[in-house]
Parts: sequence; structure tokens; C-alpha cells
Amino acid sequence: MAINEMSVYNWREAAGEIRIVNLHVATKVGNSPTVRQYWRKQDGRWQIFSEDVLS
Repeated sequence: MAINEMSVYNWREAAGEIRIVNLHVATKVGNSPTVRQYWRKQDGRWQIFSEDVLS
């Protein structure tokens, strides 16, 4: 599995900074899903708090 494309979107809210990362993943079986990860900075470290497969 390899990442073909990646985009990162940033924003701030009252609880802190959030990053949305979209990863277009290449696989050997032919499908190329897009994975969306939601990251939040907690205690000085970035952590994933949600992840979805979009297609």
C-alpha cells in the first residue's frame, strides 16, 4: 500500500487546533480508497481521534 496524494486542512476551535488529512491510497487489488483522518493536538502531541474511508 502506498499514498498517491495527501492533503491537509487546518483550523482552530475553542478546544485547540485540528487537522484533517485526506490520503488517497494505492493498493494492489485495484481500488484506490480515500482515507480521512482527524487529528487533535493534546498534551503537545498530535493524535488521531477519528478516521473514515470515503470511497
